[in-house]
Amino acid sequence: VSVGVLGQSDDLRDADTVERAVVGDIPEYEWAGDPRVRAIIAGLLEDVDWNATVGTLSGGQRRRVDLARLLIGDWDVLMLDEPTNHLDMDSREMLETALLGFEGTILTVSHDRYFINRFATRVWELEDRAVTDYPMGFMQYRQVREEARRAAPPAAVPAQPKKPAPVG
Repeated sequence: VSVGVLGQSDDLRDADTVERAVVGDIPEYEWAGDPRVRAIIAGLLEDVDWNATVGTLSGGQRRRVDLARLLIGDWDVLMLDEPTNHLDMDSREMLETALLGFEGTILTVSHDRYFINRFATRVWELEDRAVTDYPMGFMQYRQVREEARRAAPPAAVPAQPKKPAPVG
């Protein structure tokens, strides 16, 4: 099983060119001959100089370079940690398009409700050191959780100590 990872911070080397960071040693005739790869590069890096060094890029540009690197890969599983952070609307659309065409498994950690709602088919909730599996989409999960909270008995409120009467 091959796993591609997008962390919150990248492991890109500052001295590499954008081209090297994205396609590595793959010959141009190979990656440029793949319409999917060309679309990802055009969609994410249209305004980024292909010959620029990674160290000269802004945080958002680095994020898009790292995403392009990941999305052109051949993975069975994608692990994405906050994948929409630092992305503009066009880059988000490119990410979503690429993920909609992905045939493997996607595991993501995100606070972006729109993104989660669009892609989640199963939700794992981490609460009080316990994992609860909800085999459903995000909106269904929210509805089930809200119904469970309404049905649960109110939590006991600890008695508050009485304040001493003022002296004087």
